Amino acid sequence: MSFKISLLSELPPELTTLCDMARGEGFGMLDRLVTGFKTEANTFTRRGEALFGAAQDGKLVGIGGLNIDPYFDEPDVGRLRHLYVHPDYRCIGVGRRLNAEIERAAKGYFGKLQLFTSSKSASHFYEALGFKPVIGVKKVSHFKLLCSMS
Repeated sequence: MSFKISLLSELPPELTTLCDMARGEGFGMLDRLVTGFKTEANTFTRRGEALFGAAQDGKLVGIGGLNIDPYFDEPDVGRLRHLYVHPDYRCIGVGRRLNAEIERAAKGYFGKLQLFTSSKSASHFYEALGFKPVIGVKKVSHFKLLCSMS
């Protein structure tokens, strides 16, 4: 199955379907993504930030972004945000490719990536990608050190 990862400058209309799917699974991250974009609180346009979409045959099947971590006053800490893959497209590399693009975009800007998830399956996914679990840090469940910034 082939899919294409693209840098997004605006939210695609098909995001509504992914929002519905995520909400149905009990995840609110995509609703927060849409709200942040509409209110301009988070448009992924600051230094080092990016938003990516994964599409197959023109259909949006996944999304994920990179922000300066808003919960930490450290400019070299990035935050992986709103990564979600449509359930029908999981376990075929979409999430891995989105994460790879996010990490590629982070290099040169951030020395560390952080994220938060309370999902056990998401935790396993991130740990398989080299993220380390974190205990006792508010708003952080996992982190990954990146190659030194250049």
